[in-house]
Amino acid sequence: MTKIRPFHLALAILWSACALVLWQCRERNDGHLVYALDDPYIHMAMARNLAEHGVWGLTPHRFTSSSSSPLWTLILGVSFRLFGVSEAVPLILNLLLASWLLWSIERVVAGPGMGERPTLALLVAVVFVAPLPALVFCGLEHTLHICLCLLFVELAVGALTAVPWAGRALPGRDELALAALAPFLVMARYEGLFCLLVVGLGFAARRRLLVAGLVVGCGLAPVIACGAISAWNGWFWLPNPVVLKGASPDLWTAAGWAELLGRRLFGQLTRAPHLTSLLVLAFALLIQRWATRPTVWERPTVRLFVFTALSLWHLELAGVGWFYRYEAYLVVLGLVALSGALAGSADPMRAWLAARPRSDLVRLALLGLALPVVIVGPALLSPLAGRAWLSLVEIPTATANTYQQQYQMGLFLRDHYAGAAVAAVDIGAISFLGRIDCLDLMGLADPEVARLRRSGKLDPEALTALAARRRCRIAVVYDDWLDDYYGGVPRSWPAVGRWKIGNLLVAGSDRVTFHALSPAEVPRLTEALRRFAPRLPPGVQQAGPYLR
Repeated sequence: MTKIRPFHLALAILWSACALVLWQCRERNDGHLVYALDDPYIHMAMARNLAEHGVWGLTPHRFTSSSSSPLWTLILGVSFRLFGVSEAVPLILNLLLASWLLWSIERVVAGPGMGERPTLALLVAVVFVAPLPALVFCGLEHTLHICLCLLFVELAVGALTAVPWAGRALPGRDELALAALAPFLVMARYEGLFCLLVVGLGFAARRRLLVAGLVVGCGLAPVIACGAISAWNGWFWLPNPVVLKGASPDLWTAAGWAELLGRRLFGQLTRAPHLTSLLVLAFALLIQRWATRPTVWERPTVRLFVFTALSLWHLELAGVGWFYRYEAYLVVLGLVALSGALAGSADPMRAWLAARPRSDLVRLALLGLALPVVIVGPALLSPLAGRAWLSLVEIPTATANTYQQQYQMGLFLRDHYAGAAVAAVDIGAISFLGRIDCLDLMGLADPEVARLRRSGKLDPEALTALAARRRCRIAVVYDDWLDDYYGGVPRSWPAVGRWKIGNLLVAGSDRVTFHALSPAEVPRLTEALRRFAPRLPPGVQQAGPYLR
């Protein structure tokens, strides 16, 4: 009889949680499978165009560098080509990847040094604190990124702590595996560059400069190749979402230097208290191990270092939040690193105090560090528990936001404006469902808009000229976004109708407005909105001239 392992129990918990959430979501969304965000529909639209037309773009008409995860888009494109276009593919892939993640943590990370109960506790924490159900229903690349990042870090930790390491100029098997994995890590998400550079610095500290150069070079190769293709097509070297959403302080100003030197980091830590808790515990354990262990080049210590360095780099240059996903890989790495550092000790506090540090002064310093950590321990764990609970209960509301707003926008455009040029600010579901020729007014899928936005030259007059040049018939926008970013909606765009949703959680705004971009389009848009109105879910409030 097969022994039930912690992995089996954690897998049952994961699949049961996802099944329960799926049932709740379908109940709220008229039986439809809908994702918690609009972003997965961007990848699905690009993947369908790749599978059906051989075009890397949001529309089949042109190339667009609008995927922040080329590897995920490619995987979806291959899946659509082999099995047909289906909205269920991202969910299935994420569920399989989440399952593999739990298996790999048990077999590769936990290993024989961690008992079954601590291993089960770690796996359950990963399920709910990462949080895996929320990532599954995001339908994006984050679960894939976590798997690749964990595998990359574990290979790096093994190579950095291998004995003997001195005198090995040429890369060994683990180093070659790292070099082979590096391109996939970076193409899963560009935050993989942070992991690449942290590991490269680790090899440099070990005087393995050839290995450091090999790993970093292999990771940078696809970035350069994709950048060259994008630049050849008139786009930025990095995908537009990375260019527009990444942190880029203006170092010509005092505010920019303040941002670089810590103000942004402090703000990010306050917005992510769960990550702050993990970092506090990791710093405490790092100091303890540095003071009491014979060498820092041990697996638990190197894991802690990689996690802390990677977290600080991410917090300084990237974002957190947006439905639990941006920092999810750091949460998993932190849980794994902390568990590994505490493994093998029935009483970590006793081991801390019984250790033989390098001096009595260090012993006193360790005691002074340990007491506050023990006292505030419950407070450090509460953000993790809060994240686990909220992420689970918010999934149905998030999918309902998408279903009532972006999904309905896509269905409306599919029925009445398929193939037409449409200006919009949320471009995923309308491109995948509506099959329109989209002018992205936020610039994620349009290089001209992105350049104008970065230069601060995009105003209502520029929007009017852009839409006229692209022959857009209507605009489907959040008016408050245009107010905030560009100074308002063009006066020549009459509003024909508005839809408003309740319980706003993840949608860009609770109101979406339909504008006609020419006088001749007003009656056509009015009639289209009237015909579609009976199909809207009950939670959508309608307003505007088309109801008169």
